[in-house]
Amino acid sequence: MSKKNLFTCINERLVESLGVRLGEYIHEPSGARHYHLDCDDTNNAFMVAFMTLPTDSTGVAHVLEHTALCGSSNYPVRDPFFMMLRRSLNTYMNAFTGSDTTAYPFATQNKKDFDNLLKVYLDAAFFPILHPLDFAQEGCRIEFESDDVKNPLTYQGVVYNEMKGAMSPPSSNLWQHVYTTLFPDTPYRHNSGGEPSQIPNLSHEALKAFHAKHYCPANAVFMTYGSFSASEHQNRFQELVLDRCGKGTKNTKNLEQPCFASRSTLVTSYNVDRKDDRMTHLVWAWVVGDATDPEQLMEAHLISLILLEHSGSPLRHFLETTSLANSPSELCGIDDSARQLVFFCGVEGSEADNADEIEAEIYRVVNTVASNGISAAEINGIIDRLELAQRDIGGGSYPFGLQLMSRVLPAAIHDASVWGLLNLEPTIDNLRKSINRPDYIEGLFKKLLIENRHASRISMLPEENKSARESRAESDQLSSLREKLSALEENAVMKSASALKQRQVADDDPDILPQVTLADVPSEIKIVNPSSVRVFQNYKNCLVNEYAVASNGIFRAKIAYKIPFLTPLELSYFPLWCEYLTEFGSSSDGYTSTQARRAMVGDFSVYGMVRPDPSDSKIHHAWLILGAKGLARKRHELLDILVRILPNVRFDESLRLKDLLMQSKAELEQSITDKAHHMAILAAGASLSSIGTLAELWDGATSVKLLQALSKTKVGGAEATLIFQTFESIREKLVGSSFRTAFIGEGASLLDVDLDTSLIRPEKALENLKLEKLDLSIMKTRDENAWVINSQVNFCAKVFPAGDDAQKDAPPLSVLARYIQDGFLHQHIREQGGAYGGGAAYDADSRSFRFYSYRDPRLTETFNDFTRSVEWFLNDRSESRLEESILGTVRALDQPSSPSGEAERAFSDELFGRSHWFKKDFRDSVLAVTHDSLREVCEKYLLSGDAGLGVFCKSGNEQVLTSRGMQVGELYSV
Repeated sequence: MSKKNLFTCINERLVESLGVRLGEYIHEPSGARHYHLDCDDTNNAFMVAFMTLPTDSTGVAHVLEHTALCGSSNYPVRDPFFMMLRRSLNTYMNAFTGSDTTAYPFATQNKKDFDNLLKVYLDAAFFPILHPLDFAQEGCRIEFESDDVKNPLTYQGVVYNEMKGAMSPPSSNLWQHVYTTLFPDTPYRHNSGGEPSQIPNLSHEALKAFHAKHYCPANAVFMTYGSFSASEHQNRFQELVLDRCGKGTKNTKNLEQPCFASRSTLVTSYNVDRKDDRMTHLVWAWVVGDATDPEQLMEAHLISLILLEHSGSPLRHFLETTSLANSPSELCGIDDSARQLVFFCGVEGSEADNADEIEAEIYRVVNTVASNGISAAEINGIIDRLELAQRDIGGGSYPFGLQLMSRVLPAAIHDASVWGLLNLEPTIDNLRKSINRPDYIEGLFKKLLIENRHASRISMLPEENKSARESRAESDQLSSLREKLSALEENAVMKSASALKQRQVADDDPDILPQVTLADVPSEIKIVNPSSVRVFQNYKNCLVNEYAVASNGIFRAKIAYKIPFLTPLELSYFPLWCEYLTEFGSSSDGYTSTQARRAMVGDFSVYGMVRPDPSDSKIHHAWLILGAKGLARKRHELLDILVRILPNVRFDESLRLKDLLMQSKAELEQSITDKAHHMAILAAGASLSSIGTLAELWDGATSVKLLQALSKTKVGGAEATLIFQTFESIREKLVGSSFRTAFIGEGASLLDVDLDTSLIRPEKALENLKLEKLDLSIMKTRDENAWVINSQVNFCAKVFPAGDDAQKDAPPLSVLARYIQDGFLHQHIREQGGAYGGGAAYDADSRSFRFYSYRDPRLTETFNDFTRSVEWFLNDRSESRLEESILGTVRALDQPSSPSGEAERAFSDELFGRSHWFKKDFRDSVLAVTHDSLREVCEKYLLSGDAGLGVFCKSGNEQVLTSRGMQVGELYSV
């Protein structure tokens, strides 16, 4: 251990709006930088990041990120990252590659665990083995099909298949084209993740050279967050890395693209299986500033919010309503992932010939806003939204410390002001002053958009069967390579494949790695109760849960309506009804003015939740949740809007309905490949339970088919009338149903809040929360359980009904899923099969045990592996694996959130009867799981022939699927 801390403090300042103290340090001997965010949060976080600049699209940075985690100097095991996932109490573990950065983050609440992960992460980053066989596994390799030298060659590799899936959606290709055209003289023109056609060109030597150049202390940024001290971290950095390796060279390349003399254009294509009218994507993009400059960042977000924030915003309104396209592009807004900021907007479902007319209209809208300005109330509301984003700690599972690190990472990597990006309040305050200048908005729009020549237009046209042609070109390339192989080279390919398989099945010594054990697991779980439960002053029987939490000046409110019986048609339309409830007008106001008014106050959300009764899986309960979030000083306005959403919504704006249906269809079709493994699971489980049927109806292929049909609705036609009648029927049922509410915020903000419950018109009040029966047996399932989609890879699922006695069997089933996933599926589906991922999970709500794979080059072999995994388990009895599986299950149960997030979760648990004692009993049962209890539930549920299958796959697999008895459908854009 170093005798002296050689880090020098450059600055230390408090960020009051976030409740953290930023310390900035440099390690003088090496030049390594350290940024520490000191606070009382026990969910401590760490990240080490490097500037990694690709010189081509072989994906070298991405493949290195994977391969570095396959064994290191102190931990020479084949898979330390995934082994630590199950030997840890982490609240987050990952690694990611960006356009110019590679980062390795983790978070945990346990001090011993933090040090364990720190040792493994730092050794992996700075001292990886980079074994050539690991490179072959993670990157790309050639093999003979079925390991037979007489067969054709194929490409295999985890990153190769990952990027085949990642680059399948048109939006991914469109994004890359934007950066290629805007930054032609910088590394951003390359695909840092790797183009599938280029990944095979990456050599092992190039990988090692890239690591030597970029992964060094001088080019490293260390970030920490939480209650552990900066000096503790720095002593460990020195001991584990900085005292052991040379300084290296810091990457100082200038990444700024010189401004264009004139705007550029690009015409390119994307794959469609069936070409039709109006399938062209059109996007316009401008470089609008420096991503590390807080003033330029806020100005860029300001123009984006003015133009695109909601459907009443001038540019979004045009993009949504133009007859020249079906819907706005996914690429609308600000992208700050590169050195320079990009603002883009566009449309999809258009024609190439419309580009000039749409462009003229975009500039007309921008010029009109620049000339006429916007109201003081609206501009101040927009700046309030910037403040809301700055203050929001969030309520999700992604640790807040890592959220902050991600915010400031561009500045840290590019040697800019981390303080400026972390503490945005002074910049926001300056913005409030600037908007009072009469020429400010006009000047901003002229500078960033109207007179800005650093811009481009991308027209991406449909090309029928482009993927098939690319696949043929790849096959021809492999055939040519195959013909040139000598007998000696053929033998080398076979030997390499054999060596990799031997390495993949070799037993590593897990004791090389540090670990936490069940002895390190806290015996108790945190209890979150409302600080008070009171009766509304103006309605005696309506209860409100109040949660006084540290919310950073943000107020949240929830109204939960009990969902009564809905007809089959109402059930099928319900997700759209929720999505559109805040998209229509209110009372006599149209949707544009309604959205503008709401945007000035805060954020509003609507969603439905259905869960089974804790003690009887045949009974289901459903709640509609209306949520609101805003600055605490606007809480009264926020609540006034929230309470009026349901009773005052208008279901008569036919043009708006048509626009919404077209947008929803486009968004859902674009998201299919991203959600395909989840949709495959839903297809497999749809016929096994009523809640499985509902899940597939709402989120599976059925929802896509419904939207594709509804998008053909004619304005003012019979179909539109039926939709509005159904929407109104749902509203009438809910507006009179029983309800509960919750307020979440600082104690002072809860003292004077109330709801005008007379607006909600309850026909009955909920005096005591009693779970009511909901009948889901009226739904029908689709015949199809296999779907051909626009993808280069497959997504497989197999689902067993499981949990007749849920209270007894759910804990061992949850542990069994991790046991099988970590012990068998990861090795066979990811490492050997080449899929980006795969695993098993138990879902307590649908009472189902699920096997799945994603971005998978295989199909039949994967289903065989699902079956073999059960056989493997019945012949395996490892005490260490059992402990790891229990540990992983408890870790998932104990995931922390922000104070507001935990309050929201507690309110939801109460609605569905999941009391603290229910959750504690489940957790205690998990900790008591034995091999015998695992075997019992495995034999009880996983040896039956009742499993459902689900597949989302690339074209060409139809015959294979039909031979397995599956019903095949097509899910293309229409």
